[in-house]
Amino acid sequence: MVMKGQRAYKRFEGLLQELRKSFELSVTEEVKETEGDFERYLIFLLGTEAFALPITQLREVLSEREVIPVPYSPPSVHGVINCRNRILSVTNIHNLLQIMFKKKDAPFLLVTRSSKFEKALLVDGLIGLVAINQSEIKPKVSGQNESVDRLITGEIYHQEKLVTLLDLMEVG
Repeated sequence: MVMKGQRAYKRFEGLLQELRKSFELSVTEEVKETEGDFERYLIFLLGTEAFALPITQLREVLSEREVIPVPYSPPSVHGVINCRNRILSVTNIHNLLQIMFKKKDAPFLLVTRSSKFEKALLVDGLIGLVAINQSEIKPKVSGQNESVDRLITGEIYHQEKLVTLLDLMEVG
């Protein structure tokens, strides 16, 4: 049991280091694109479904944080956390995307950067970082409700699994 936990921790640490390196490259604009217009995404799980966010929208990934509930808050507000002496709102994007949420799930929090304020998003698991050629992105399929459609920017297939691309910059 300990070995499995150690492997998961090492994998998580590797993902965090790769995310930090990608962020540093994107901030300093040293990324040299070849053969098209690529953007790096972090792929994560909500339930059994895969979603991705551009790493330019992410500040960091946290695990195992205590989330303090906020009384009388809307269902999309899961609570708040203390992150380096900053209080961040924790958004339950399961609720926003109308995906079943189980309390035992969501061991990871994605801290986003936003034009309004930083927030953390509950996710069930991390798959990894990928570079996606913008020409490979298929347009989103409309038909769900409008509040879900506004969050989706497109779709891709990664390792034979459908991944929905999101833009959560203005999510409260």
